Amino acid sequence: MIQLKEEKIKIIVNADGSKSVEIIINNAIWDMQAGGVVEDVIMEFIQKLDLSLMLYKIDENSETELNNIKLAREILMNKILNGIDAQYSF
Repeated sequence: MIQLKEEKIKIIVNADGSKSVEIIINNAIWDMQAGGVVEDVIMEFIQKLDLSLMLYKIDENSETELNNIKLAREILMNKILNGIDAQYSF
């Protein structure tokens, strides 16, 4: 689970657009659901991913990294508040 979270952080930070960030997060969740992971564990993953993104050291010169992290955290917070299947509306 930790390795999955670390991989997703790198992918999210380097994503090339808002839809890409949303797809990355949703695909990670869908893969866990397809693998039989229970909702509580998925929610824990979402919360830890959110915390890891909050603590991520952003390259000061990269507006893309900052925007991707902000958006990812909004999407994750939406899932925390409204359930793991909640969709984010842009």
